[in-house]
Amino acid sequence: MALPARAQQSLPAFQQLAHDRWTMDDGLPFPGGYELAIDKDGFLWLGSIAGLVRFDGQHFVVHDRSNTPAMQGNLIRGIASDGTGRLWVGTERGVIFRQSGRFQALPALADRNVYALGADDSGAMLLSNDDAVYRVGPDLALEKILALGSVHLHLSHAGSNWYASTDGLYSEHDGQLQAQQLPGLGRGHVGRLLSQGDALLAGSTNGLYFLQDGQWQRHPDPALHKRILAMTDDGQGNVWISTEHLLMRLRGRQLIERVDVSELAPATRAMLVDPAGNLWMASHTDGLHRFWAGLGGYLPIAHEPTQAQFLWAVAEWKGDIYTAGTYGLARVEHGRQRTLPESAGLPIIYSLHPEAQQLLLGTVRGVYRHDGQQVQPVAALAPLADTRSNTFLRDADGTLWIGTSRGLYRLDRQQRLQRLSGTDNSTRWEIRALLRSRDGTLYASGDLGIWQVTDDGLQLLPLPHPNPGIYALLELDDGRLLAGARGTGQLYLHDGQRWLSLDQTRGIPRNEVYALVADPQGGVLVSGLRGAYRLDARQLALASTQPNAMLRVQPGLTLHKRQTPGQQVVCCVGGGDGRGLLHQGRYYLPASQGLYTLDTPMRDGSGSSQPRIELIQTGQDSHLPDARPLRLGAGERDLSIGFSVLNLSPLHWPRVLYRLEGYDDHWQELTADAAPLVRYTNLPAGSYRFHVTDAASGARTASQSFQIAPAFHETAWFKALAVLGCLAVLGISLLLNNRWNQQRNRHLEALVNHRTQDLAQANARLDALSRTDPLTGLNNRRHAATVIPQRMRLDPDSRTAPSQHLFVLMDVDHFKAINDRHGHEVGDAVLVGIASRLRQQLRQGDCLARWGGEEFLMVCFDLPAEEHVAVADRLLAAVNQHPLMIPGVATLPVSVSLGLALLPALPAGQAERWKDGICQADTALYASKQAGRSRWTLYRTELQAVRTG
Repeated sequence: MALPARAQQSLPAFQQLAHDRWTMDDGLPFPGGYELAIDKDGFLWLGSIAGLVRFDGQHFVVHDRSNTPAMQGNLIRGIASDGTGRLWVGTERGVIFRQSGRFQALPALADRNVYALGADDSGAMLLSNDDAVYRVGPDLALEKILALGSVHLHLSHAGSNWYASTDGLYSEHDGQLQAQQLPGLGRGHVGRLLSQGDALLAGSTNGLYFLQDGQWQRHPDPALHKRILAMTDDGQGNVWISTEHLLMRLRGRQLIERVDVSELAPATRAMLVDPAGNLWMASHTDGLHRFWAGLGGYLPIAHEPTQAQFLWAVAEWKGDIYTAGTYGLARVEHGRQRTLPESAGLPIIYSLHPEAQQLLLGTVRGVYRHDGQQVQPVAALAPLADTRSNTFLRDADGTLWIGTSRGLYRLDRQQRLQRLSGTDNSTRWEIRALLRSRDGTLYASGDLGIWQVTDDGLQLLPLPHPNPGIYALLELDDGRLLAGARGTGQLYLHDGQRWLSLDQTRGIPRNEVYALVADPQGGVLVSGLRGAYRLDARQLALASTQPNAMLRVQPGLTLHKRQTPGQQVVCCVGGGDGRGLLHQGRYYLPASQGLYTLDTPMRDGSGSSQPRIELIQTGQDSHLPDARPLRLGAGERDLSIGFSVLNLSPLHWPRVLYRLEGYDDHWQELTADAAPLVRYTNLPAGSYRFHVTDAASGARTASQSFQIAPAFHETAWFKALAVLGCLAVLGISLLLNNRWNQQRNRHLEALVNHRTQDLAQANARLDALSRTDPLTGLNNRRHAATVIPQRMRLDPDSRTAPSQHLFVLMDVDHFKAINDRHGHEVGDAVLVGIASRLRQQLRQGDCLARWGGEEFLMVCFDLPAEEHVAVADRLLAAVNQHPLMIPGVATLPVSVSLGLALLPALPAGQAERWKDGICQADTALYASKQAGRSRWTLYRTELQAVRTG
């Protein structure tokens, strides 16, 4: 298998690696695994005792007996690729291989315990069962190459083939099989083999062995005398080895690192290093793990384990880095924080402000100064002894401005202290940041917003949102002002005329901003409670020149990877001066219990995404992507399109956009927690092209064209004949009118009028047919898609409170089983019967439609609060409580599952958001199905309110 070259830089010490983990809470279908592989396309595969999953960096795709017909066993016995790129998977009941997007079984080894051993030197796949080892030929024929049973490992090394079985370790050269003797192994066995240059390593139940000068030797280090669970070579001269509790790094024969991972990734059964140099580990009990070279380092606070300390500020003073917090004042020395004894007993230090001869310490009870030897209170600021000091600014004339929890103070050159804002001790006057711009203007900010400080007092500037909580201010190189908000979690940029909001709609991650740190390249590091990211100069320019442009941020640190890409940490804090700085090419950011550092320039490791269309499902038929347009029949109107966006980079989270050209007017965005699958129902005949891309990485767009053949009544011939027929009738009428005498003129005019009326009625019937489902008589999707957005529009002149609308998506439980057992005629009768019962529950003015297949949609407009519960219960009772009377079957019990979603009335310009109700109801319907069917689920911020009808 040809993979891209690996990164040239070795991973740093394990304790400095960033760590990501996926468990069952993140979509992994089982607790852990013991087989790992990367296929030719770059997908990661994980095998376990419960099946197989494919991982693209965001989503897990499960393959097991329930959804993969070729797969007869769930116990995975090896995953490997051959020279052609086919992926082979051994199981306890045969072997399967993946080619052109589909798994196929190898009939010759069906119902046998089969190991996929990997490719030999020619690229052919080697398989083994209880009797022998086989080579798979180009035509998938099996060639028996070794009469050795229960082989679970194969490795080509130094011109020989090495095989490990339950009976021992063997080497094969020129057809000669020789048993190997490992000293002290006894009744143990070899579970891992690894070739590293000229060295051959064997991991066994008795530890690690080396082959040297034709003799096996046990590694002398006692740490490597335990059972070896996994081994991998990182391509940089290192071998990573795991035991039940330890992870070790070996370089040559020397053990250079040993880490206890019993709490982090216990019982690691498989490891690999991907082409980008990231270390992947599969824990048997604790999920899938990725370790990678992070963006920076971490300096914890040195304190006793029983003392919970917090770091609040960082500053550079006289060439050194100082930190402060609940523990007092500390200086960073040799990569550690050393607490200064002279700061013992101080109140909690909240801010640091460096000056030439002193370091000002803003505490929760007054202001202190540190001169390098001792710490003393600032006498002139004694009135602030019961006030938290957040920020300082020293003017050229010596005036000191102090932002506190009670407002803004000024200490003039005569050491006179004056309060400039606030009339009481309320924290609503709190000042969090001060800025003197290049033109001399003084700005102060806090929870209420931004003030401009003048001789006449403080003037509050108009911002897009009230009470935004501005905790950070920065003047950019071009004079524009940038403000970071803790309250609204966004940025505000003043372009010289107005304040612009930079939020998630512009590509800016939500973050309770504490600090804005400028760098020499014109960029800005933004840090806050949810992490840190960087905006470069070009993006800051686009923010003003193209107000609707999506901005791209450079990932840094993140609290939640699913919300913002980056290195997952708990960062960053602050609130006063010292919330972040750039020192000697490195960012320093305070965290709760330590100091994070980010190297510059920040590494852009987002990688290039690879979007692809995986499958188009139409009813019972599946269509694989093809360069040519797919041709679908007239009855294939309901489609499910599956896709993926491959990107295993730890610094990337995709923004997946999709669009069905010919149906969707605009690109649709896949929500972060949604599966990469979209459904379309009742599509009209015509030509379509489906597109999917990753807007977060500038990836190429994957596309697939397909055509849906028209039904007879939709063909051009039918429409032409209908028009000709109408014209013929009209022509005959005119001819008769000319031939008949004057006495029959009135009669002929009446006849023409009558024919014209018939034509109008026919057209009306055709329009009704196009909006009606022919089987159930209900409205169809087209009708619903027209009516719903019209009814949901918010009346701008209405004086009543905006109402809510209930979306109910219903699916007949086990409908396929009904069709399979009783036939499609009974299935149609079931749909007609359910439609009749639903029609009886319809309020006047509401919308009921057959949404597609066995799905029905009901939208209740202007529904009173909490009425959705009664509606859902009525619908379940109407369908589920009484069996249907079906001719030829007598009675047939049926049930439906419901998915509910509540949407408010939509303002003008947001009519398309009605589709959110469909998506949310569909997600809730899926939850009802997963929970056991015959129930309803309401979608809110999380699925809730599940009841059984």
